[in-house]
Amino acid sequence: MKVISIFICLLCILILSCTNQNLPKYNTLDQLRVLALVAQPPEVNPGDTVTITPIVSDLTETNALSYSSYSCLDNGISFGAVPTCNGNPSKITLSTGTISTLSLAKAFTGTADTITLTVPDQSTILGLRSIAQQYNGIAYIFEYVLQNSRGEEVRAIKRIAVSYPNKVTKNTNPTISDFLLNGISATSSLPLSTTLSTSLSFSGSPTENYSRMNSEGQLSTESEDLITTWFITDGKMKFQRTFGLEPNEYETPSQSPSSKPVYLIEVSRDGRGGTGYIIKCFGTCI
Repeated sequence: MKVISIFICLLCILILSCTNQNLPKYNTLDQLRVLALVAQPPEVNPGDTVTITPIVSDLTETNALSYSSYSCLDNGISFGAVPTCNGNPSKITLSTGTISTLSLAKAFTGTADTITLTVPDQSTILGLRSIAQQYNGIAYIFEYVLQNSRGEEVRAIKRIAVSYPNKVTKNTNPTISDFLLNGISATSSLPLSTTLSTSLSFSGSPTENYSRMNSEGQLSTESEDLITTWFITDGKMKFQRTFGLEPNEYETPSQSPSSKPVYLIEVSRDGRGGTGYIIKCFGTCI
């Protein structure tokens, strides 16, 4: 039986390996994408205002991108409910329109127009919740719908942690201060047909220790786990994601695209809703 089990495991690995060769890389930008929704701050008190910065891309767009945004109470998304505000009686329409920050010259890639929202008051979002739930945070949902001129549409949600006001230390976003190529700050020029070591530098510690309350009201100290996704428009990254401060390797393109700049976008997440990002553009970056 043991031999059969090993054979089945090896067969599964072989099948998955063959399948993955035909799949597009998650971190390679091409079609309409929402790369991240960055909430500032990522954890708030009831009634606070939050600013959302969407990071989007669509290299195939030639005209304009449009969006709509909503917010709502969490109707069980964390437990398998459909991740949308549609049909939720608490749904609020925040804003809609054409993205003004991106254009064809920017390859419709980068930060889109920011959106602000106000989370519900304490009785609405924290009422009837246990002390532990109020301390650890209840998710308030932000939904972003991105559309291109061809009628394609993608949706993304962001969970904003809302915790009891007496919780003094709340989560913050990791702050990426620089993107390094071979240990040197990346400039506007990119060498071709070269393999470079890539790494990020952060302002302060990119991870935090935090307190978590169990159902009996006892606090324990836990540590965040940082995961960085390395998005690219051209070339190849050795790893799609890295952990902590691990470096990566970037194989630069053999030639510079004539019709658009080259983008490297790094998004670091702390596992609690905190998100940091940096966008590097090489070429004509208007």
